[in-house]
Amino acid sequence: MSLVSRKTDQLTQRMRLRNPSIRSTGVSIRVNGKPWREVTLTKEWQTITIRKPAPSSLFRTRSWSVEAIVGDPWIPNQVEAGSQDRRYLGIQLGATVWEEGKK
Repeated sequence: MSLVSRKTDQLTQRMRLRNPSIRSTGVSIRVNGKPWREVTLTKEWQTITIRKPAPSSLFRTRSWSVEAIVGDPWIPNQVEAGSQDRRYLGIQLGATVWEEGKK
């Protein structure tokens, strides 16, 4: 979902997520490929804050990745009366904000 390269180790990422469906869905958040947190999303926007992980390689890379894995995609015409939309959908990602902290 996101990659970043910055000079500070005090970096956080704030993400707004929601599931626009009429039901909630589970989402697994992974940071650098490792499980970080499970969240349940509904129609209401939810903000999560992720701190940049410590470098784990000999090269002390400054890039890091965040993935949101949707447990149960939804099809609009199965949950919304009158909808002709047959796409498989996941979640909405709103504003993503990068913040640098003080050392």
